[in-house]
Amino acid sequence: MAEELQTMLRTLLREELTPIHTELTKINTRLDSLEKRMDNLEHRMDQLEQRMDSLERRMDQLEARMDNLESRMDSLEGRVDQLEGRLTAVESNMATKEDVAELPAIRQAVLETSERLRKMEEAREQEKQMLNLLSRRSLEHEAKFEHMKEHFAQLAQL
Repeated sequence: MAEELQTMLRTLLREELTPIHTELTKINTRLDSLEKRMDNLEHRMDQLEQRMDSLERRMDQLEARMDNLESRMDSLEGRVDQLEGRLTAVESNMATKEDVAELPAIRQAVLETSERLRKMEEAREQEKQMLNLLSRRSLEHEAKFEHMKEHFAQLAQL
């Protein structure tokens, strides 16, 4: 009789524990899936951080280039002012043939300098636009990054 009771208890335990075991297996599978997703999210966050660092470095480089361009433009503006001053002085003192002979060269130098200045201003404007675009992208990436952090925190709480 004791043997029958043991057999009945084993059967009863199997019947009761089998669904629990199945449910535990499902839970473990879901946990494994969540861990893989979290690992994937961490990897993506690392990639985003690297991209943001790269964007910041590029923005710093662009800012340095902009500063350099501004310095060069200031220098060119000074040269243009000097050339215009010389041209005015030459025009007002057109007493000698040498002065008259020098005018076309001075005018040409002023025109060339003005053209170079105009091109540099165009390049500066393009770089400003690029810097603005990169700034906006950086802000978008930061917002996405924060959203992913919040999502990751929610997943971690599960």
